[in-house]
Amino acid sequence: MKPLFNLRNSRRPSANISREQIRNFLDQKLSPAEEAAFETQLESSPFDLEAAEGLQQLGSAQRFDGIISDLDGRLQKTLVRPKNRSSSLAFGLAAAAILMLALAFGLLRSPGVERDILQEYFRPYPDLVSTIRGNTLPEAVKNALGLYTQQNYRQALALFNAVLADDPEQPIALFYSGVILLKFDQPDAAVSRFQRIKETNRFSLREPLHWYQALGHYKLGNYTKADSLLRLLEREPNLFVEDAREIRNTIKNIH
Repeated sequence: MKPLFNLRNSRRPSANISREQIRNFLDQKLSPAEEAAFETQLESSPFDLEAAEGLQQLGSAQRFDGIISDLDGRLQKTLVRPKNRSSSLAFGLAAAAILMLALAFGLLRSPGVERDILQEYFRPYPDLVSTIRGNTLPEAVKNALGLYTQQNYRQALALFNAVLADDPEQPIALFYSGVILLKFDQPDAAVSRFQRIKETNRFSLREPLHWYQALGHYKLGNYTKADSLLRLLEREPNLFVEDAREIRNTIKNIH
């Protein structure tokens, strides 16, 4: 596959790229005109260059389908369980969210100079909650998620904190604020919030919670705790399993 284009000036996410377009692009079945149109659509992704590199390294429609199949099943058990959920939910994801998930879970990293473990593996978890029809999220949480998606992390954190002042056990506010704290190099505070989520038993996506809590413990030097969480991720197929295995190998080398 030819090298992809430079997308550094992108601004907005596109929700108009279909799964079939991505398949055809990966298998090089698009005509030159169709490929140009596809690239124009992808340019609107806020994850721009990283998303393009992700498509480059996915390599085939078969691998893409495997990733999305896993994601589809995961979304059926997502953070919020509304009474009425559209049957097309799993198949109507924005392309930006799909590509960001591929990026976030270790599919896009290219070999190169060794970097800090968090620089190598940490990516903010996409907002897949507010896309669910009929969800019952508090308005303040929805607003905070909007700021989070716009990468306005400081204002998002302030709003999440305001939510938690009223409802200290609000699981979505705890999770996404914890991710932001990890991004801001505050692993102690992040780990504390992730632990509070586990105590509430109101958060159903176990793997993302294990993943970010493990990264926090790793940053704090709590390698035994990080290893135990990463080991949980290796027990069954999920989007984190390869990264978990790689970091566990790094931990073994530290000891």
